[in-house]
Formats: sequence, structure tokens, C-alpha cells
Amino acid sequence: MAQQATSSGPQRIDLEDPSEVALWSEQYGCTEAQLREAVEAAGPLAQEVREYIAKQAKDAIKRAS
Repeated sequence: MAQQATSSGPQRIDLEDPSEVALWSEQYGCTEAQLREAVEAAGPLAQEVREYIAKQAKDAIKRAS
């Protein structure tokens, strides 16, 4: 089951849970493959994954211009 936001600590992305993968992919506007790559590179903490995905998108825009 997808993890709910709590004040007890940072959220972690569980790539073994298909509903979480779908939820986080939708929330971050990325594909499942991009989410898995981000977790591999940045670790399972949702905030760090979000930052990694944002940086990748920004870098892609720079390369395209």
C-alpha cells in the first residue's frame, strides 16, 4: 500500500509495490523507468528522488537548447 505522508520522518519509495510506483510516477510526471533510475541514483527518499528528477529535466532542457 502506498505510504501516507506523516510527520514521523521522510517518505520512502518502495519500488517493490506497484501501486507506489504508479503513484510516485504520476506525482513526479515521469515514467516507471525514470522513477527506478532516480531511486537507483538518489536513494529511496521521496524528496531526494524529486530533486533528482527535477535536475534531470532541467539538464535535458539545457541540452535541447
